[in-house]
Amino acid sequence: DERDSTEFEKNRKRYQELIATLPHEKGWRPKTPLIEYGGHWLTQHLLEGLLYAQEFFKAQPIDFFICSFPKTGTTWLKALTFTIANRSRSENSKNLLLKHNPHELV
Repeated sequence: DERDSTEFEKNRKRYQELIATLPHEKGWRPKTPLIEYGGHWLTQHLLEGLLYAQEFFKAQPIDFFICSFPKTGTTWLKALTFTIANRSRSENSKNLLLKHNPHELV
């Protein structure tokens, strides 16, 4: 929708104006500076997403985030996520992880 697109662009412009005022340092990738925000160093792309999430994401009491980089134990992390989310729903002997790969369940 055109209105959503315009709103997105307005927000992005606002974020870019804020980012321009923050400390910048040369990063490990050419032409990609690191920007300090909240005591952390981020690329502009990640920081824009963070600002958007801070402004618009409304957490619910049952929400939880589990994040990892690729190839750092994603299968194990999915199994852990499934177990945490379903810990009160079934007996250990009937746990779906005994018969299914975590990728199928999360």
